[in-house]
Amino acid sequence: MPFLLSKIFKNIMTNINYLHQQAQKSLNHSDFQTAQQYLLTILKQDKAFYDAYFLLGIIEAELGQYNKAVSLIQKAISIKETAEYFAHLAKCLAMLGNSNETYGAIVNAEKFTIKRALTLDTLGVALSRLGQHHKAIEYFERAIEISKKASFYYNLGASQTFSGLFTKAADSYEQAIKLEPLFYQAHSSLSHLGGVDKNNNHVARLKDVFNKMTHPDAKLHISHALARELDTLGYYDECFNYLDTAKQQKLNKLNYNFKQDLELFDGLKRLFTDTDFLNKQWEEESTEKPIFVVGMPRSGTTLIERVLTNNTGIKSAGELQEFGLALKQLTQSPGRYILDPKTLDAAKSINFSELGTYYINSLSKVIQKEQRFVDKMPLNVLYGGLIAKALPQAKTICVIRNPMDTIWGNYKQMFSLNDPYYNYAYDQLSIAQFYHQFVELAEFWQSIYPEQFKIVSYDAFVQNPEVLAKDIMAFCDIEYTSDILDITKNTAAVATASSVQVRSPINTKSLGGWKKYKEHLQPAFNYIKGKGFYIG
Repeated sequence: MPFLLSKIFKNIMTNINYLHQQAQKSLNHSDFQTAQQYLLTILKQDKAFYDAYFLLGIIEAELGQYNKAVSLIQKAISIKETAEYFAHLAKCLAMLGNSNETYGAIVNAEKFTIKRALTLDTLGVALSRLGQHHKAIEYFERAIEISKKASFYYNLGASQTFSGLFTKAADSYEQAIKLEPLFYQAHSSLSHLGGVDKNNNHVARLKDVFNKMTHPDAKLHISHALARELDTLGYYDECFNYLDTAKQQKLNKLNYNFKQDLELFDGLKRLFTDTDFLNKQWEEESTEKPIFVVGMPRSGTTLIERVLTNNTGIKSAGELQEFGLALKQLTQSPGRYILDPKTLDAAKSINFSELGTYYINSLSKVIQKEQRFVDKMPLNVLYGGLIAKALPQAKTICVIRNPMDTIWGNYKQMFSLNDPYYNYAYDQLSIAQFYHQFVELAEFWQSIYPEQFKIVSYDAFVQNPEVLAKDIMAFCDIEYTSDILDITKNTAAVATASSVQVRSPINTKSLGGWKKYKEHLQPAFNYIKGKGFYIG
């Protein structure tokens, strides 16, 4: 290379290295806009600078734009493969609910010798999203051996919780709090483990943390933690006030109106009252027999899943997003929401046999061929009729619980703050309206597809589990044995808010829990009573 060209090339590389360093510094300080500017400047000079694509992908992931993040990280991998890139790709794919591709990215990452703590932790997060919590624990522990970071301890605690290792989980959360006293997610998760009494609780510490928090999301986490402990200690008014104040602050930040959900419920029923659509047949129909357990959150779906998967022939697949993603993929409907009126309109034109096949194939790396499994995504209730058309041999169990217990359970539950499908849960009247529409939709699905969709009462089940379990098993074509009711023997991980409760035998302790808050739940109570629901 001539001297002059060599000097120019050296100057360019020096400039790129400087820009790269500045981009990393900006990214570490969450100054995403500045970091993007540096990275785009790099790519104008060198389109093959793979780490620029990767870091742009990380920025998109931080902003919740996981599809964009996947494309950018895949671009980086197409130029240079590293364990770090595959690990972050796996995490982004997991956040999108793509189990097959997540699994593939993890396998590719594991081909490398991994020495970076963050890469190990990232793989652990991806594995936990796949429900492989025991393996995730191994990765989190390896990460902590290299770097004792609060977030690593928190992630470890989460997988330990889902695996039923509650004492170890408490220790992990405490380690996270010791390293970062205002780590609000760790405080919230620790309170979820229970074991609280007047002499052993975190109320004083939580109140101190609450007073130091300014962001509505942080306050919401701590208010839920306080509410759990104050409820256990019998301070019901104080419990509700913490919840109500923090939820209202969050609701004020959202552009939410229940009419958005109502439009979806109405659209689903309209679609299945279209005679041509309802009667349309396809030449090839799926013979797969998955079991869907659906219902409103906090209605007992995890309990029913645990009973079903106590049968050794039935595998728990966790709460999968794959059916909704398959529908979105086949309809190619615009917009960022997986299910919306545009998707429903486009669904009229798809081949539902292809939809069923797409769904099953999307799980080929996590579910063995012809293995019966349970998909326990509660809000798959919205897809009840679509599931019946796409998978004629599938069975759907829909769990319905006492309306006020369900409303209170949803109001006091901490859902994903970035998931628009749970926006209803910040206001008790919206929850009551959602419950009303949910029950009407479930009854609608059962009336159209009685051989595929079955409503089960949670309240009746816990009071007489043997009778209802036999009925459920017969409906799902599963042999009933008395030992399936001993859910304490089910050692599979539980990645839901019920991870602590379902480690205990079937009981009626939670029935009527809302009554302690009847005075505070009058808007929801009056609405539900006005709609003619039996409250008890």
